[in-house]
Amino acid sequence: MDLGPQNPAPQTLGSQNLDPLKAHIRQVCGLIFDADKVSVLKGAVATRMKERLIGNADAYLKCVESEEQEFQALVNLLTINETYFFRETQHLDLLTNRLLPKLVGEKAVGRKVRILCAGCSTGEEPYSLSIAILEKFGKTAALRFDVTGTDIDSLVLSRAANAIYSGLSFRNMPPDMAQKWFTPCGASRYQLNQDVRQMVTFKRLNLLDEVYPDDLSHQDVILFRNVSIYFDTEVRKAVQAKLAKLLNPGGALIVGLSETLANDFGQLPLVSDSGVFYFVKSEPGAKAKHPPKLIQPKPAISLPKSETPPPVKRHRPESPLTPPLKPAPSKPSKSTAT
Repeated sequence: MDLGPQNPAPQTLGSQNLDPLKAHIRQVCGLIFDADKVSVLKGAVATRMKERLIGNADAYLKCVESEEQEFQALVNLLTINETYFFRETQHLDLLTNRLLPKLVGEKAVGRKVRILCAGCSTGEEPYSLSIAILEKFGKTAALRFDVTGTDIDSLVLSRAANAIYSGLSFRNMPPDMAQKWFTPCGASRYQLNQDVRQMVTFKRLNLLDEVYPDDLSHQDVILFRNVSIYFDTEVRKAVQAKLAKLLNPGGALIVGLSETLANDFGQLPLVSDSGVFYFVKSEPGAKAKHPPKLIQPKPAISLPKSETPPPVKRHRPESPLTPPLKPAPSKPSKSTAT
């Protein structure tokens, strides 16, 4: 999840006071707008006010407070997504080569390992994990794992369900893996294969909701990466406490590589595995210990090295895969696929 759009709307708000609206947004969904992001809020509010024919910020605040659909429309403008496949691959390596095999071995017959990707954006994170799981565990992976992606933005969840991607989404994905798991569906656009899509369920979730849906409970792993950077300390603590309640005893909470210290509140023990840090939910009455240093096994899949990409210019045309996937046929042809 990221904040956007970066380009202000054609209409401006002048000197109107947005502080009450900022306070309401923070209270409801946790997003904060400091000095360098207030233009994002102004652009989104101006766009919605123009759409609703509302002349001032105070009147618009009343509209947002009374209409859930309007609040959702505003949130959809405030949360765009800067994400891509195989981001921070240290976590994928940790999961597929160490944590998940252990969890699978501990599960009773017929019970799945449950994984939640909170703030999943347009789906690249849960789909990357599902691809890595399929590469590791083979065709039986769908019988062993349950992967759920959640986000507050209803529009990005719709895009995630369609699973059609282009250019920048692939910038850290091995080309041979892209060839294997994606099918061309238009000019520089590629749809994720059904084998991967069927492994992931998407749900809308506001992380500040007082009560989370029952079907999100009993998770074994929660990925909460590159989301908490948009929350202040108070909100981060509150969200972590809510996510901790979803975890099974011994479950893991994984935050972004740069977010560890900002989320270490003492609510969950922090452990390290081969230099990768994550939080765990202790067994009742047990004292969490740092696991012994492990000898890292040879990866079962070829993961790209983690990278920190340069800032993305929003209006730069997206580049195709390099090397590109095979182009879609120019004329319709009969398919023999079943």
